[in-house]
Formats: sequence, C-alpha cells, structure tokens
Amino acid sequence: MVEFILGTEAAQKMKDMPLSNHVIGGRVEDMSCDILDQITTTKAADVFRLLDEFFQKHQIKWEKVGSVCTDGAPAMLENTSGFAALVKERVPDIITKHCVLHRHALAEKTLPSHFKEVLSVCVKVVNYIRELTLNHSIQVIL
Repeated sequence: MVEFILGTEAAQKMKDMPLSNHVIGGRVEDMSCDILDQITTTKAADVFRLLDEFFQKHQIKWEKVGSVCTDGAPAMLENTSGFAALVKERVPDIITKHCVLHRHALAEKTLPSHFKEVLSVCVKVVNYIRELTLNHSIQVIL
C-alpha cells in the first residue's frame, strides 16, 4: 500500500523500519505530543488544515484516500462544516464510517436489556483482545 501511495523508495524505507512494540509505542507517543503542539483546537477546520498540510508536504494526493473513520463527534460529522464534509469537498466519492466501537457504545444505550448484555460482552472481549499485545497478535495470526 505504501508503494502504491508514496512510491517504491518509501516502501523500501518502511521495510527497513523496526516495528517492535517498544518502538511503535514510542512513535505513537511522539506523534501525540507533536499533534498537541500543532493543534490548538479540535475544530474540524483545524484538523483538516493540519492533515491537508501534511498531505501537501509529503506529496500525497487526496484522491488516494478511500475512506475516513470518525468517532461521531459533531466536529467530525456535521453536514456542512465537519471534518468528513471538508474531506468530501476534496474527495466527493470518499466513504465515511463511524468507528465500530463507538457505534456499539451508542447502540448499546437504546437496546433492550437482553441484547444490551450480549453486545456489552462482545465489546469487552474486543477490548480485552486489543489491550494485550500477545492477545492481539494471536488474533491477527488466526
């Protein structure tokens, strides 16, 4: 996928990158700090501007983006000024999706009690698998 979007040279760089849990954890933490330094608000326009600048800097075309997954916050989904709407202005055919765990949490609030119990157990199982690296690795392998 990296080769398709960024080219052969970038794909080779990805192959050469260490991907241990320790390294990835450190990188995620560094990215989080970097994002917090750059974004002063969580307004859709600010998030979109930051992403657009990143795409321009790294010569990534918006047309390569196939879908956007959001948490359902109003800043992400508002019809005219939300992040998804701003992305749709650039890529009209993009697919916008709601995060599966957030969707389950919202659905659980309105379900009858016997369905709510089943869904709650399912969400707990998914969260348990995602929490522990070994469990997640086993799940991915299976």
